[in-house]
Parts: sequence; C-alpha cells; structure tokens
Amino acid sequence: MGTLLAEQIERPAATRPRILGAGLLAALFVLAIGARLVGITLFITPDEDNWMRRTGNFAQGLAQGELRRTFQSGHPGVTTMWVALLGTGPEVARLAGVTVQDHPVTRERGFMDLLIRARLAMVVVNAALLVGIVALIWRLAGLGPAVLGGIVLALDPFLVAHTQVVHVDGLSAGFMTAAMLAAGVYWWAGGHWAFLVLCGAASGLAVLTKAPSLVLGLLVPVVALSAPLVNRAAWPWRRLATSLIVAGVVGLAVVFALWPTLWAAPIDTVTRAIRFTLETSAEHRPGNFFLGQAVADPGPWYYPVAIMFRMSPLTLAGLVALGVLLPPRSLKRPAILLLLFVVGFILFLSLAGKKLDRYTLPAFPALDLLAGFGLWTLASWLTPYVRQRGIGVRVQRALVVGATLLLVIGQALPLAVVAPYALAYYNPLVGGGPAAGRVLLVGWGEGLDQVAAYLNAQPNPERQLIAIYFPLELNFQGMVAGTVTQYGDARPIDYVVDYVNAAQRGHTPADVRGLAPAREVVINGVVYARVFHLDPPRRVRD
Repeated sequence: MGTLLAEQIERPAATRPRILGAGLLAALFVLAIGARLVGITLFITPDEDNWMRRTGNFAQGLAQGELRRTFQSGHPGVTTMWVALLGTGPEVARLAGVTVQDHPVTRERGFMDLLIRARLAMVVVNAALLVGIVALIWRLAGLGPAVLGGIVLALDPFLVAHTQVVHVDGLSAGFMTAAMLAAGVYWWAGGHWAFLVLCGAASGLAVLTKAPSLVLGLLVPVVALSAPLVNRAAWPWRRLATSLIVAGVVGLAVVFALWPTLWAAPIDTVTRAIRFTLETSAEHRPGNFFLGQAVADPGPWYYPVAIMFRMSPLTLAGLVALGVLLPPRSLKRPAILLLLFVVGFILFLSLAGKKLDRYTLPAFPALDLLAGFGLWTLASWLTPYVRQRGIGVRVQRALVVGATLLLVIGQALPLAVVAPYALAYYNPLVGGGPAAGRVLLVGWGEGLDQVAAYLNAQPNPERQLIAIYFPLELNFQGMVAGTVTQYGDARPIDYVVDYVNAAQRGHTPADVRGLAPAREVVINGVVYARVFHLDPPRRVRD
C-alpha cells in the first residue's frame, strides 16, 4: 500500500510537484484549523487570564515606549503575547494594569470577546506551524510519509487542545519541532542555507516562548556535529563550526528583535528570566497527583506514563508498526532525528521537580510524525499482497483514497468522542478518562462552562457567592454572574464547586463531604465538577 500510495503521489508529482504539495498542505491547514475551532468559546482555562492581562501590559508598554514592561513573565511567553496582540489588536491594552487585588481581569468588559479573538490567532498560527513542520518532513522523508504524519499531527487530541488556547506550550511545540527538522534538513540532507537560517530563527522563537526550549542549545549542536557521519567530505570542521555560529547568531538576533525589554535592560532581563526559571522549576505550587497520591514531585516515570495516556490509539499503532517492522532506508535518518529530539527533550524535562502532562507537548509532533513513518512502512509491507491479486489502477487509487479517509476518521474519532472538550481526551487503550483520574492530575477548566450555565440559571445569580479551589478562581469568575472566592473565605457561601483536581489533591472542603450535589458534570467517564448548594449560606473551611 505504501508503494501504491507513493506511485499515486509521484505520478502527478513528476510534472506538478508544487501544485500537488501545495494542495495537500492547504488541506492539512484547513483540517487543523477546523479541529481547533471546536469549543473555543466555551470556558476559560487557568493561566489564560494571566496571559491576556500580560498581553495588555505588553501592548501598553509598546504603545507608550515603556519597553521594560514587555517583560511580563520569565517563561518568557513573548511569542504568546505577540500572537494574542495580533488577534486582538491594540484594544487589548485596556486590560493593562488590572491586578488581582483590584478585581479579576476576567471581569473586564468584553474580556471573553478579546480572548476568543486571541484564540483564533493562536489557532491560525499553530496551524501554519503545523503545515511548516509537514513541509520540512516532506523535504527529509518524502511526501507520502509526510502526509500520513501530517494527518496524525493535525488531529492529535492533545495537540488540538493546547494549540487552541492562549498559552505557551502549543507554540513551544511548533517552534521546537521546526527548529530540529530544519537542522536535520541543513546538516543531514544537504539543505540550502535558508534552512540554517530557519533553524536559528525557529530556535529563537522557541526560546522566546518557553524556557525549556533552551534544550535546543544542546540538541541542535548534536545534529550539527554528527553531520560528518552522514557526509564527511561535505562537512569539514571549519564549515561546521561556522554554520553553528550562524545559527546561534540568528537565534539571538530573533530573541533580541522581538523582546523590546532587551533593548532597554538586557542584563536585568536575562537575570530575571533565569531567576524565574530556577524558582518555578522546583515543584507545582498547588501540588501534583500521580498513581493515586497527592505528591510534590511525581518522579521519573511521570512523563512516560503521561505521554501514554495522552497519545491517540492511531499514534500508538503507528509507533508500534515502526518499532516492529523498522523503517526503510529512506526514513532511517529522519526517524533518528525525531527520536533524538523526543528522548533528549523528555530527559531534559525530567530534571525539574515541577511536572505537568502539558509540558511534554513539544514531543508530540515528533511522535506523530514517527507514527506516520510507521503507517507508511506498514502500507509498504502490504503492497505486494495487493499487487499479487492483479488489482487495476483505478481500484488501487480507490484503495489509497479509502485508506487515507480511514486514517482521518481513525484520528478524528477520539476528538469526536470527547467533543467539545479536547482537553478531556485520554487514551482508551490504557483505560481512558476513568483510569487517568486514578493516575494523573486531571482537569484544566473543562466542564466549568456547564457549572457556570447552571449557576447563572439560578434565581438572582448576581448575588451568589461561589467558593472554588484557588487555582480556578480567576478564570471561573469570567464565566459566572456571581462573585467567586476561594475556600476559606469568612463570608457565607451560597455554592461550593468541587473540581476534579481539587478532589485528587485532597482539597474537597470537609463541609460538603457526604452532601448530595445539586449538579454534577461528567466528561469522558470522569466527574469533573460537583456543585453544592448551601442553604442557608455558611462559611466553607479550606
């Protein structure tokens, strides 16, 4: 089947390669955007309130020439703020200066409209990054494997979930993957110097997005220094050293050009960013949960387990096929490149005590592309059996189209099952949502839209005082008419919302334990939220 698909692709590609390639990339772009538009108007995830407020401060700092205000976080999240600003325009500056002490930024007039516009920009940029990644793997591995990997990548539930919100992980995944693939094209596949520039630029954008992207400073040189093993004659040491320096200079230039605080206070900016990274990498402040226990540091097995739970069945099937059948010669180098990135990145992540499943997101594009290689290899093994039956060309083409549609359906099905909550997806082959609830920290705001709809439908909703677990207070405030506070507030509480990750960490208030909930939200087999009505209202202890 792989050979059949190759023939169907290469025949027209021999005369019209650019038209065919552009058409396939455009189709993937549309597919990726369509999947990411589902559910973007429903709820606000934790941290999106922060990133919208930061974007407002960033925009105002640019407008007023206060360049130091473009340092809003040590993440540093600069690309996230630029993309959000692109989606909202200068209007987002009215969120500037809002502090938690004043009132939640989610209470600002038109916040949800601004958030949706910022999310749309994130969707478009992340879809464009996806297309760029597929184009790079096409250059490395050929069009057939790239298309199969691109389909898996476009509909990956975990990637869909995190590339439709205003946050750093989706962009980090795209830029890091693009940087590694561009490095592979330039140093391992005789690519044009433009790929060297792309590698440096993508690395710079990745570092501007999230601090763990600095691992590229180790992985890209590994790719470069192994180039003589691929073609010793083409890579004398002087040329190799020069190319690495050029990539580094381009990356630094991108960082400097897009983060204006560096123009005003370069040393102070770098110092603050380093301090932030060191201070926040120790552990997750609200606590973590792993293998049925609330823990501070889940340990070295956390990321392999989290990846397995977040992986789609089709991705897993493709990876198994690749491991069992082994890739053909044409795919060995790109497969090694992708494996180098996945293993190196996960090992780097594991050094920090602070661990969350979404931190593994940059590994998923590489895993999906490897799954595409595995599916291509499997199809290639099946081709002789099809040919032995003497099937005609038209039937062969129909088989190729049918197999491709089946692939799209197979990868879209997990998304459809949990729609509109892509965040609630967990691999059914390892137990799905119920098993995840016993093993990993679950929930990032999904389902709170249903809770908000219930509360807003009650009499006099604007008079309600609602208590919720503290990490969810600010984002939930933007969804309800009442006032949201934390457990432990001394005032009489009307409603208590017990969210799944509060219960996992053992933070369900004792005052509501054993009470029957007035409303329960179940998604993908997991009880995400329970609403308790306190009548008469009373204090809820933390």
